[in-house]
Amino acid sequence: MSRMTRALAAPVSFAVATALLLPLWAGRDAAWLGSGDAPALALSRTVADRALEGLSDVGPGEARFDGEWRTVTCAFGALGMAQVAERHPEERDRLRDATRSCLQALQTPEARSFAIAAWGVDGGTDLAHRGGHAWLGYEALALAVSHRTFPDDPWIAARHGQVHDALVARLNAHSPRSLQTYPGETYPPDQAVLLAAVELGGHDASAWRARWRAHAIDPHTGLLFQRLDPSSGAPSDVARGSGTTLAAWALGLASLPEADDLWTAIETHLLVEHASLAAIREVPPGSPARMDVDSGPVVLGLGLSASGFALGASRAAGDRDRFTRLHRLAWVVGAPAQSFGRRRFVAGGAVGDALLLAAESTPWGAR
Repeated sequence: MSRMTRALAAPVSFAVATALLLPLWAGRDAAWLGSGDAPALALSRTVADRALEGLSDVGPGEARFDGEWRTVTCAFGALGMAQVAERHPEERDRLRDATRSCLQALQTPEARSFAIAAWGVDGGTDLAHRGGHAWLGYEALALAVSHRTFPDDPWIAARHGQVHDALVARLNAHSPRSLQTYPGETYPPDQAVLLAAVELGGHDASAWRARWRAHAIDPHTGLLFQRLDPSSGAPSDVARGSGTTLAAWALGLASLPEADDLWTAIETHLLVEHASLAAIREVPPGSPARMDVDSGPVVLGLGLSASGFALGASRAAGDRDRFTRLHRLAWVVGAPAQSFGRRRFVAGGAVGDALLLAAESTPWGAR
């Protein structure tokens, strides 16, 4: 998976905080936490405020990371707001405007400078370019869900059609090893997001998905390899939790059967449960340890990104018990604050709020 998917940061005192707060959260109302609807509604207002005001200072201060963080923040923020609007028509007009604002923010050259620097062309405007540009899958997924929610918005409809057609053409032009996020960098999790986007847009990518499974899925665990060698198609990184949970979430949104298999593999090899909490390992027991921009902080083998993405994957799987346990942990780590009907997560900032909103608003049993 590319650096596109770095999730919200958290204090390294994760384990201590969890131990201290476990008695408190063990007694929370599981039905309220399990629904995810009230927290998502309050969080959507915070994300909408940021979108309408214009995002700034998103990212750690390094050019590629800043661009990736902005893309993730806008794409997942738009995805989450569109999902909330489907269930809350009273919020629809403001969320539509904020969703469009988020998606339009991705169209500026400044927002795409990180990808332009890598490819030498703007893959978001030069849609006829046949380079992989798999990073566009994040925008495409947000556009697909936004178009479903707001079919009467002409700007969203036009942009969705353009990006969808361009990505279908790129699928036709590439194999799973050559559909790259950046030149020389092939990430199956990014490809999974792209596949979910085009399937939601109405394209049948079943033949391409079959070839993707042959390269991307670890035959021993059923988990997703994090990275492939673009020349041979062989794995160049181990199967990991951050990439597998992200792919299970995205593919579940599109009701694709691969999501079921990935969630089963996550339960079998990566899920850790204790009392009323659950978390996801970054790698299976016995695999070499990993901690990088994809995984986020890893404490005692538990990955922050993997656990966060699993919130969305568990809802797409219809696994209410696992979602509730994972959600409790997200609240312990994220430090939620609420006022005036709005909620934010202090530890995660704008990117964390956007990712959690998209996860918490994922429809139950989407696949």
